[in-house]
Amino acid sequence: MTLARTPAGKVLVGSFTIKALKEGEARIKLSDCHATAYPLIVGNGGIPDTAIAVSQDLVLHIAQEEPPVANGFQLDINASWKATRAVSSVAISLGEKEGASDAYAAEDGDTKWAPGVLPYSFYVENGSDTLVRDFRALHQGEVIWDVQYTSSDASRQLILDWDASQIADYDLTLVDGKEAVDMKQVSQYTLSGASAHFQVIASETKHEFQKTFQLEAGWNLIGALFDFDAVALQALKGEDGTLYVHDFADDSFCIFQDDSLKAGNGLWVYRRQAETVTVKGKPSLAKGVELQAGWNLVTPLMETADEAMVLPQSAQVWLWTADGYRWIDEDKDLEAGVGYWFYVEEAATIWTTDAN
Repeated sequence: MTLARTPAGKVLVGSFTIKALKEGEARIKLSDCHATAYPLIVGNGGIPDTAIAVSQDLVLHIAQEEPPVANGFQLDINASWKATRAVSSVAISLGEKEGASDAYAAEDGDTKWAPGVLPYSFYVENGSDTLVRDFRALHQGEVIWDVQYTSSDASRQLILDWDASQIADYDLTLVDGKEAVDMKQVSQYTLSGASAHFQVIASETKHEFQKTFQLEAGWNLIGALFDFDAVALQALKGEDGTLYVHDFADDSFCIFQDDSLKAGNGLWVYRRQAETVTVKGKPSLAKGVELQAGWNLVTPLMETADEAMVLPQSAQVWLWTADGYRWIDEDKDLEAGVGYWFYVEEAATIWTTDAN
């Protein structure tokens, strides 16, 4: 007997075969000593209650309950007083994943003080029934958390900080009534006064662009052909890499530590091992690439049409290769996503995306 398919809700963890000698010469009794953790599946059924005769090769499959899939994310928002050295602690934990909470809000709607007898509190309107729902519900729209902040010390400012760089496929926006903050590009928010109200909005990211980079071990000169967010930058950096940019003011290289990189800019990626990396992003608001007089590290935009992908007159353009720099002087050598050194005598805008 063979298992045609693994039963629903089960994960196959192993198989073995009992070889039959001759019909009637062997009888086996199966015992499920780990019935809860590793229920034994024979064929498409369970364990037989009585001994069975082995008249042909018998294939046994061991399966266990399929572990639940964790959908969505958990975003911890930390809090610390401004101008102090106090270590920040988690003040709010949002998300639609087991482990996320509705901060320190009581079920009856009353405000509950944060642990540690701190002189501030948060109340999040969106009960835990929403927070633990399968996050794929976002296919039907966005999720909004209304956050109320109260402080007994109105003279002090509270700094909220977070790290959303690992949250892929979802946009996170903080709205305070005055402005909307992309939580993947900005990682801090300041609260002041005796009270405040803001919203955290989660929605599926509508990626329109993606680019695959073949990163070699060592130095790679690439370019942001669309806006790179923190997730894209972390993917390029990987576990063993470092990102560098050129500081034109000091004419030096420095480690890139920002949460985003605007389209059109070049970026050095140093990797200890080669890797293929695909990054996703949204269209840029830029209508072209700005060149300053002197040296520039740039790349064409994703939206730049082929006919607009041309070299400016009198420009010096260099491309980095595994064998070192190579001078290029033909339009066909240009490619969006590749970083180029440009030297021009006067400021100019090139590689425009305006069809007209």
